[in-house]
Amino acid sequence: MNATRILLATALLAGAAQALADEADRACGSYRDRFFYYKENCPRERTREDQVDCHNNRLIPAQERHAACIRDYNYRKQGIRNEPQRQRPERY
Repeated sequence: MNATRILLATALLAGAAQALADEADRACGSYRDRFFYYKENCPRERTREDQVDCHNNRLIPAQERHAACIRDYNYRKQGIRNEPQRQRPERY
């Protein structure tokens, strides 16, 4: 009986988390659409220099814009009006 309750609670939490992720995707666009488009197409650039340029000027900014959108979406959802100072994420 306890195992059934644990499984049911886990399933409900997973469903709620997926619903929140779907809501954020609707607000900010799918991460997969933004990220994987550049991830797939940057290696197809003709020269290594163009590949690096694509990575630095398209892929990373797309990741940063999506992360900023999700953060701003969460702030709006929580009703926070004064956002903390934005810091650029570290690049790896």
